[in-house]
Amino acid sequence: MYLELLFTQKKPKEVKQETEVKTVKTNHGEKVTKKSVKVATRETSNIELDKNDKNNKNKIDQDRVSSTIKVEKEVYIDNDDSGYNSLSKETYYISKGRTYIFSPIEKGLA
Repeated sequence: MYLELLFTQKKPKEVKQETEVKTVKTNHGEKVTKKSVKVATRETSNIELDKNDKNNKNKIDQDRVSSTIKVEKEVYIDNDDSGYNSLSKETYYISKGRTYIFSPIEKGLA
């Protein structure tokens, strides 16, 4: 009996993450207060190869084509010493130089 197993690799993805923190200190004479805003951005996209290079496994530098980028951005605020509190989260897509934002409404997405 011959048994053949096929293993498939999930589509490779490119992930970029960036966290930016801005802190403002205010001197009130006797007391100094500190407020911080943290913005965490994550971009995810599939790695897609040019059709001419897709079947040429021997080519070392295969050309990539642009693909849709999913951007997730979270904003946190710290007004006190209890840590960051989530303020907002938005998700949008970038495809062919255009940005697409989907907002939930009662009957679906706008």
